[in-house]
Amino acid sequence: MATHVYYPQPLPAHRAFAPYAPPGARWPRAEQAARRHLALPVHHLLTDAQVEHVADLVCAFANGHR
Repeated sequence: MATHVYYPQPLPAHRAFAPYAPPGARWPRAEQAARRHLALPVHHLLTDAQVEHVADLVCAFANGHR
């Protein structure tokens, strides 16, 4: 099972947001969010065992970072 970042750039850097993001403007919170964003494999094709595996990994990560 793998994870993948779908939006590795902050949203203001995407073409769809260009009209609302002036060139050269900084978006520190959006940049921070882009660095921390993670997409988890959650969809209807996962088996129950795979869903449990993902949930266990998320819980283990959260418990280790308190």
